[in-house]
Amino acid sequence: MKEKQIDHPIKKHPLSDVWSSHPEAFSNNYQEIVAQPPIEKIIGEMFALGQFYYYVLNLANSTLSNHHPDLLPMHGLKKFPKHLKEIIELIHPDDIKFVMEAERMTIEKIQEIGWEHQLNLKCSYCFRMKTGKGYYEMFHHQAIHTFKDENGRLHQSVNIHTNIHRITQKNPYTVLVVGIGGRNDFTRCSTEIIRILSYRL
Repeated sequence: MKEKQIDHPIKKHPLSDVWSSHPEAFSNNYQEIVAQPPIEKIIGEMFALGQFYYYVLNLANSTLSNHHPDLLPMHGLKKFPKHLKEIIELIHPDDIKFVMEAERMTIEKIQEIGWEHQLNLKCSYCFRMKTGKGYYEMFHHQAIHTFKDENGRLHQSVNIHTNIHRITQKNPYTVLVVGIGGRNDFTRCSTEIIRILSYRL
């Protein structure tokens, strides 16, 4: 008997168009990933200066899994978000354009370095998110890529969000692409260029 295929339609969100503009890099075929990424190893590669949480993102349909429990109290949520759209809705509306531009810049930089190194590159930048206190605070976003499909396109990543409001309330408008797992890449995109481009979108 043939297994019933579960449909997982992509819910539209601001980063959908950014990712779909690079079909050679991002998987668009949904498949269930049974194995959880090595979270302990990933946490060892991260840089956190405050309370943080993580979740696993399936890029083929933007669904979320393996949420860290602190996600709920940090944002005042009663249940774990199932889709990236729900996370993006927590971002300050004035920061969405910057987030889109930051994603474009990380993709362009990874393409320049080489898609074959994607699993050994970590991307990061900052934006404001709504907290359980009812107002927006500054968060540091890190994305660590963890799985590619059979065609070499990115299928899964672990996103880590750290509340850095006690350290700074000002967004530095900086995008970093850093090597991990033995690579020593370090790219810091120009803050002024990012700021100008983000406001032009």
